[in-house]
Amino acid sequence: MAKALTPDTILAQAQASLSQGRSAQALQIITEALQQTPDHPALWAGLGVALRFEARLDDAADAFEKALQLQPGRADVQVHLGMIRLAQGRQDEGWPLYQARWRSPHWTERLRYPAQALWQGRVSAGMRLLLWGEQGFGDSLQFARYAPWLQQEFKAHGATVVLEVPKPLQHLLQQSWPALEVAAAGELHGHFDAHLPLMDLPNRWGGVGPGLLPYLPMPVPYLSLPPAGSASIVGSQYAPSRAGSGGGTGAHANASVLKVGVVWQGRPTHPDDRLRSLSAATLQPLFDLPGLSWVSLQKDAKDLPAWLPDSMALCADFSETARVVQALDVVVSIDSAVAHLAAALGKPVFLLLPQVADWRWGLSGERTPWYPNVHLFRRGAGDSWAVVMARVAQALADLRRRVGHAP
Repeated sequence: MAKALTPDTILAQAQASLSQGRSAQALQIITEALQQTPDHPALWAGLGVALRFEARLDDAADAFEKALQLQPGRADVQVHLGMIRLAQGRQDEGWPLYQARWRSPHWTERLRYPAQALWQGRVSAGMRLLLWGEQGFGDSLQFARYAPWLQQEFKAHGATVVLEVPKPLQHLLQQSWPALEVAAAGELHGHFDAHLPLMDLPNRWGGVGPGLLPYLPMPVPYLSLPPAGSASIVGSQYAPSRAGSGGGTGAHANASVLKVGVVWQGRPTHPDDRLRSLSAATLQPLFDLPGLSWVSLQKDAKDLPAWLPDSMALCADFSETARVVQALDVVVSIDSAVAHLAAALGKPVFLLLPQVADWRWGLSGERTPWYPNVHLFRRGAGDSWAVVMARVAQALADLRRRVGHAP
């Protein structure tokens, strides 16, 4: 008689299927195992993960809640459930659950500073609060918007806020908010009395209440740059590029074209990168449109077509990337740090989202309260990316007419 597989082995098989894009197979593996072992919390957690990849978020939430009934306080399950609640707009539930990431053994980051010094939401005279960026560059760009506002609130109480972010972001944020101290990670000077990861702010704003912070009036753009000198990096980037099927005139050579930046791949280590990243070939229907001049905003891009300028080759940090973005009419991007950058600068962004998108973009609709200038292009159930590209192509043509680049 064959030996029964352990839950750990079953979950490893399901994870292997998920990593290969076979979420239906992973779901079947775990469902069959639960018929034999119905009260195993790890199997219910695994079922929730598989259901999420199948875009069945309500069912996934039920599975995660069942896992928490069987094993209360399990941090990784709380994080999964929290992200679903945030996607559903149930922020009062989502943010406290999401905070459990710092206790999860599967979370790749750890608290950078002592847990006993975490800010609990109170302000006192002379206090110095350190807010620090976590996760990716895009996360820091999205949530750093609250730092200058919080600094004003603290100033009224005789207290101070300092923001710590990855070094490639430091120059951009310091230029945007000169009244706020912005330090690069590892280069912070002086003491602080309390600290908080940026993405835990919604749990600490006592004057508003948990979960409501993202929907307070936060004007966009909230990032800016001083005027560029005559030797701007932007000018060096617009070598001739293909203007759609009509052939190769660049942005300087033909001012009538719509200037478009493009990003098609994200950080490979991101857990959902296989869902969000595309091949450049997938974007070919957009590249073939007439009257558009393209520039790559793709970091470390490989094998770029000869006609596509690599704007990132000379960009040492995000302040230089921001100058390139400022010269564009629109950015077409997957869910990426450059998308957050362009959105925070107030540029129109056409954001390409997979069927299972990150929690911050919600579950439906073409707009997001985070950035009113971002147009969400979602890949629907059963749709190919070609269907999405057709919608983006129409939107680009419409934008070209609206901004006066087309008759």
